[in-house]
Amino acid sequence: MLIAVCCSIVFIVGIALVGGCSAAMLRIRGAAPFLMAGGVCAAAALIAGSTVLSLLSSWTRVTMLALLLLSAAAAVVGWSATGHPLPPRLPNPRGLRRLRGHTAAIVGLAAVALLVQAYVGARVAPNNWDSMRYHLSRSAYWLQYHSIAQFPGASIHQAASAPNGEVLQALTMMMSGTDRWAASVQWLALVGIALAVFSGARLLCFGREPSAFAACLFVLLPQPLMQSTTTQNDLIEAFFIASTAYFVVRGLRDRSRGDMIVAALALALAVGTKGTAFVAGTALVVLAVAALIAYRPPARFIAVAVAQAVLALIALGCYNYLLNIQHRGGLLGGIEGQTLATGARLQNALLALTTFADSPGVSVDWLDRLVGSAPGHLTAVLEPPVWHFFTVDTSVQEDTSAFGLVGFLLLPCIFVLMLVSRRQTRGRRVLSAAVILSFVVFAATVAFNPWLGRVLIPLVALAAPLFAVLAERPAVAGVTLMLAILSLVPSLLQNSQKPLLASSGASSVFALDRRMQMTLTRPEMLGVLNALDAQVGRTEAIAYVGGEDSWDYPFFGAHRERRVIRHDNPAVITYPLLRGEHVAGAVFANVGTPPSSLAAIPLGPDYWWVPVAR
Repeated sequence: MLIAVCCSIVFIVGIALVGGCSAAMLRIRGAAPFLMAGGVCAAAALIAGSTVLSLLSSWTRVTMLALLLLSAAAAVVGWSATGHPLPPRLPNPRGLRRLRGHTAAIVGLAAVALLVQAYVGARVAPNNWDSMRYHLSRSAYWLQYHSIAQFPGASIHQAASAPNGEVLQALTMMMSGTDRWAASVQWLALVGIALAVFSGARLLCFGREPSAFAACLFVLLPQPLMQSTTTQNDLIEAFFIASTAYFVVRGLRDRSRGDMIVAALALALAVGTKGTAFVAGTALVVLAVAALIAYRPPARFIAVAVAQAVLALIALGCYNYLLNIQHRGGLLGGIEGQTLATGARLQNALLALTTFADSPGVSVDWLDRLVGSAPGHLTAVLEPPVWHFFTVDTSVQEDTSAFGLVGFLLLPCIFVLMLVSRRQTRGRRVLSAAVILSFVVFAATVAFNPWLGRVLIPLVALAAPLFAVLAERPAVAGVTLMLAILSLVPSLLQNSQKPLLASSGASSVFALDRRMQMTLTRPEMLGVLNALDAQVGRTEAIAYVGGEDSWDYPFFGAHRERRVIRHDNPAVITYPLLRGEHVAGAVFANVGTPPSSLAAIPLGPDYWWVPVAR
């Protein structure tokens, strides 16, 4: 425990030195942009170091700390050699006292909400479905194999998904020896997005108070707020996307090489975090082209910036895509077959837009009736089986919720206002048009499913600086605050995967032990894990045969005390194979009954244990 604490402290200090010295050397102006740039530079160093060590199969706590300390020392030397540039002065906290009215209220609510979610993320075991099946499980396998390369037996998502978000989360597990702090990466990403939204609103010529209103309003939206307690990766991607947009536009305007370097790093990190970054790239291209036309930087400046972006993409964004080409026969490694829309694109687009019909925990009768009547006017486009999606979703959890009543009722109005009002600046109109174009591309290319709210976070984050217009009129700001609170309270207290306010007869999530917290969404898994304990010790190695949706992460244990060898083909499992792998037996998870040549013991519904014959 003491070693883990010491390593974690050294890790945090090293990250702070790398990020702070790098942002100072790049002469990043403004407190919020400086913090954003520091986060981007620190993440770039961690991803680059992890990639290099993985090529040598030496990605361990000792080697990673050594490389981080060398990077920190190099950053300090570089900072000293460039004249000890001072970081911008941080805002005086006393300035918060000058906030008035609705802005003061929403800033206070955002601060409280962030503190609550930080506590929940640290106290509640990860229990998100995708985290159990591939986000955290791939992190655990990487730590086991000392490499972030693709490992044997991996599912499509474990192998082919872009890895940067999970690498950053795995590093918290590597240093601390536990997953208690893994959600902190997403939480910090949400704080970073708030800084990007504030900075973007200021770049669009909004005042400080409206900009703060916009930043904190984004924090209070249900999907970003609830996802900040998870080990998913959409907030991480959104932070890199929003940082790219801000630094590209400001860098081209000011001819700032430092800004353009940060933009290049952020873009590469976004591409290496999630494939949906390519969709958000539509908006980034529009913004970059508009900035080039408006500010006309020298051709040499543009050429250097493009070269930096290419080098950053090679170093920080391409590793797993190249592995996909080598091992899986394509850039996306087969994931495109599960995510891209095929046929009936108009119908797919209309269904994708229903994601915004969202009111977590609050039923609004007139909205239900209005949305429910839509299919009757779209019978020429929609098939009857999909009509049931045209409802206002009132579920409260990070997988199905979206952006609440603010995203449903106010975001479309903001887009219309930006495009038609002559009082709005050209930059605001361009941003609105860029995000709308990305929404269109997204709706036409990404196959509809009920969980699209998560994947839309980067696009809403790009649009969020426009929320500042809502603070310019007190009456509109008041309505916005009311709508935000209606979604905020259920999001904090009634998240079905982390219920703080339990329903009658149920327990608060804090009253449950780790396994009960982890299996809230799949209660049958609790019985499976307990049944396995009756067959084999918690520290004995096992083989695991699972499908795409199987949960393998819980089998590693709270501190990854168990070694797990994954297989994706039940037919290859034999007793000689298991003996050769030095495991106590094999768990068959959601792949049907084990082959008849093996003596299987049932653990639960479609879960079996095959002990090695002694």
